[in-house]
Amino acid sequence: MLELLAHDPTPFGIFSPSITPADMIFCRSENKPDAPKAAVLYTTACCSLDATGDGSFIPLQVNYTERFSAAGKTSGGFIKRDGRSRESEVLVSRLTDRPIRPMFEKGWNRETQVLTWVLSYDGEQSPEPLAITAASAALAVSDIPLKKAVAGVRVGLLPELGFVVNPTVQQMEESKLDMIMAGTDSAVLMIEGYCDFLTEDEMLEAVGVGSEAIGSMCHSIAAWAAEVGKPKLSAEADNIQPIIDSIQEAVGSRFEEVYRNTHLKQERGAQIEAISGQGLGGVGGLEPDRLTAEKKRKEKKHNIHHSPDTNIPVAGHNTTKAHIS
Repeated sequence: MLELLAHDPTPFGIFSPSITPADMIFCRSENKPDAPKAAVLYTTACCSLDATGDGSFIPLQVNYTERFSAAGKTSGGFIKRDGRSRESEVLVSRLTDRPIRPMFEKGWNRETQVLTWVLSYDGEQSPEPLAITAASAALAVSDIPLKKAVAGVRVGLLPELGFVVNPTVQQMEESKLDMIMAGTDSAVLMIEGYCDFLTEDEMLEAVGVGSEAIGSMCHSIAAWAAEVGKPKLSAEADNIQPIIDSIQEAVGSRFEEVYRNTHLKQERGAQIEAISGQGLGGVGGLEPDRLTAEKKRKEKKHNIHHSPDTNIPVAGHNTTKAHIS
């Protein structure tokens, strides 16, 4: 179990590195080393076995959930289970996604999912920055190729204490600054928050304080990943550029001619479909059987939803008898 603490001098510093399995993380946030209460986050990271797409976009999904049981409560309505994600949870999911997405190896095209559950909330430490750090730690020790460890902190400005890293909820009520930062040991990836008329020098100092804490955490996560992490998967995507070039050479000029000279939408669509079939059929490296099967599947789905005589409920249509070929 990985435990990340939120007390000085190393906010959320790793002090228990012997953790298995390597893609499952528990993170604990405490105000003091001997504090009985703690905010505990459970984070997992996994990826699919098959590649998706050409690697130009990372199929990453981050889900953050705050359970009622984390605060020792149960929903007071008729349904006692936790419902769909609230707006605040969606925002924290995006807050976690934003700094870790650019740190994936270029060409990574496997569907990747990061799940974070708040298992226990102590009412003192806000879990948002801890969610960023926990997601990075789970990815760092997994076989998913993350280039560098990422960490997140919240920086506040208190009247007597000055800049404070990861202040408590009570301290934030008096703070003139609420800034969430995320980054690596060498760069800042994200700054989010607001302040009460601070100068540029004060903001730069706040960024420096947060960067120092982030660097310390990133070094700890990297050292721990080197000790217990899994071998990273390859991020090389299939090179489809030769296929694109072949299609462009074969039918590119014909596409341009159709779009320039054909004004009727139906006629233009028919010509484009005919040219597309000829272009795909004349290019090597593709699987005609798979393409034909996919085309038939789409045509079947189209016939179901557009048949005038169907008993499948479709928005705006009456329910009648179905004819499915």
